[in-house]
Amino acid sequence: MTAGFIINPKARGGKGGGHKLADALAGKPGLRTERLDRFDDLAAILKTFGREGIATLFISGGDGTVQATQTLLAENKWFETMPRLALLAHGSTNMDASTLGFKPRDPDRIMEIAASDSYLARATDVKQRHTIRVANPREGGPRHGMFIGSGAIWRATQYCQSVIHEKGLRGDWATFTTLAAVIGRFVLGRENEDDENRIARPYHMNVETDGESMIDADQLVFLATTLESLILGAKPFWGRQNGEMRITTVDFPPPNIPMNILKVMYGIPSRNLPAGCRSRPATSVEITTGSSFVIDGEFFDPPRDKPLRLELGHKFSYLCG
Repeated sequence: MTAGFIINPKARGGKGGGHKLADALAGKPGLRTERLDRFDDLAAILKTFGREGIATLFISGGDGTVQATQTLLAENKWFETMPRLALLAHGSTNMDASTLGFKPRDPDRIMEIAASDSYLARATDVKQRHTIRVANPREGGPRHGMFIGSGAIWRATQYCQSVIHEKGLRGDWATFTTLAAVIGRFVLGRENEDDENRIARPYHMNVETDGESMIDADQLVFLATTLESLILGAKPFWGRQNGEMRITTVDFPPPNIPMNILKVMYGIPSRNLPAGCRSRPATSVEITTGSSFVIDGEFFDPPRDKPLRLELGHKFSYLCG
């Protein structure tokens, strides 16, 4: 037996595909399955899987479940050989799985593949990707994620989870609704400039990439990612150089939003982007700001009195099909 399953039954508000998969896996011989009812149990589950020699780890949940699993795997030596990850998009937000996810969705087909050691050994649809190691958040130790956002991204994520998800919207529909609400409020001038909780507002940031200054000014957003694309298939990476980790910032006030939103979200080097939009590859980043951050849908604060450090983390292999 070389495959193991971690299923978060609370993902997507308890309405994700993990329940169907857990029911299908119940009692199946030769398949190692653990329900993640509490995140405090995750370390013990992974230690056990490491002792058992699990070589392919199926993760049923959303971005938060993936981030927690990758963090523990990367920061500990519980596996003699790091397992391949197969991401099952069963959460409220599945940005990681949108480009690195396991393509088969039918529970019976997933079980058939997982139960076949020979099939898993022959699988060639495998992608490799670095995490971003957030080295020094204020609490909780280093974390390994695929997407880090600050400024309006943090505020918008907070709004999406507290307001939009409560309306029953998930995935791209929730993202689209949040984006439309933010743009509409900003364009129509309906945000109170004295309200510090408004989403589209200036966030002062000092950003250094690989030891060189990138920006020291008011920004609307900061993001860092190792993914090929983001929510709604966005690719806000405009530099002509490629790199494992890409950094993007947009000045505040931003350029004319109705005229430039598509260019900013899906920008390519041949397009003439407005001033104040910057993107470049990096292997390390230091960012000083009073804003909180979001890492794969989870919120955290920067350290006190020093920059937050981002660096290339562990390079995982993802089984996609």
